[in-house]
Amino acid sequence: MKVCLVQWSTGAALMLAVLAALPAKAAEQTETMVSEELNSRTKAPASSSEDNDGLSDSAVRVMSSYAISILPDSVAMPGGATVQLDKRDPKKFFIPLDDARMVIRAAMRSTYAQVCDLPDLEQQNYVALMEGEQNRNVWSFEQLQFIDALYSFSVSYFTGTLKFEEKAPAGEGSGDAAAKASPSEDEGFKPKRPSCTAEKKQNVIEAINQFVTSVRAAQAPVAEPIAPETAGAN
Repeated sequence: MKVCLVQWSTGAALMLAVLAALPAKAAEQTETMVSEELNSRTKAPASSSEDNDGLSDSAVRVMSSYAISILPDSVAMPGGATVQLDKRDPKKFFIPLDDARMVIRAAMRSTYAQVCDLPDLEQQNYVALMEGEQNRNVWSFEQLQFIDALYSFSVSYFTGTLKFEEKAPAGEGSGDAAAKASPSEDEGFKPKRPSCTAEKKQNVIEAINQFVTSVRAAQAPVAEPIAPETAGAN
């Protein structure tokens, strides 16, 4: 499970890093705009249903901006090759809002799978999402990396493992200085982790199974039609 940590310095530069993942440079954002927007507009889903339309375009844009910031500098490819990601032009990574919203909804399903202790379903949901998007053959390599990052950020946000903390100012590198600069848990921002009920657990089981089945069906090869027997053939 990836855990996202958002830190900001007193200079109001936001830094976002994914713990236990590849190193990533944080993208600078305006502290007030981003944190308030994410807190007020982005809410954890009331249910695991795909009919939840609670994600505004503004919320999707903000979460997409965070996803860009946690992209790694490079991606290890099968066979040992490494591909560098040029993040100077975010437009190369962004996908249309409706598609980004779909990715966030997939993360919502994984959120409930996680809080309901369904790790296998959570993994199946993630794999189906990534395989389905790759097999659409409409996304560039950079956009697929963005989809993965948006999913990871969203799951961390909705599960409440995403934290906003203050970074120690430059020149205060000692442990004591860092401790003084870091706010307490009450001072930081920690999204509320959703709860799991029997109904929500059943709903997310059905939602993920349906999603995985639909992705597999879309990937299944179409059977070649069988030629009819020629009339009168000997």
